[in-house]
Amino acid sequence: MCALYDCSYPAGFVYVFALLYWLTSAGADIRLAQYIFVVIYLITIILVFNIYRRVHKVYCFLCH
Repeated sequence: MCALYDCSYPAGFVYVFALLYWLTSAGADIRLAQYIFVVIYLITIILVFNIYRRVHKVYCFLCH
């Protein structure tokens, strides 16, 4: 992984994973990392379900 100041890859996830790396003591605290990913996953699911609720339709990908 490149250092944050000399990284030429323009993706924001480099900063996110660097933050996770720092929060989990260089990846040593696996349980904390799992809890963080659970929170990210639940936020994503809630956002998707809110979109479905607002559109009042759910795409039936098995119907085609």
